[in-house]
Amino acid sequence: MSPAFIAAEMALFAAQAKEVDVIITTALIPNKPAPKLVLAEHVASMKP
Repeated sequence: MSPAFIAAEMALFAAQAKEVDVIITTALIPNKPAPKLVLAEHVASMKP
């Protein structure tokens, strides 16, 4: 994936995190560390 795609994806996640109560993610790439899809700032922006 290109850096532009990843940046757009992270911006979308950030916008959506503000509107939801729960985020459930699954991502696994065999023999590699799991990607970080939800950052601390996304969680901080979620509804209390």
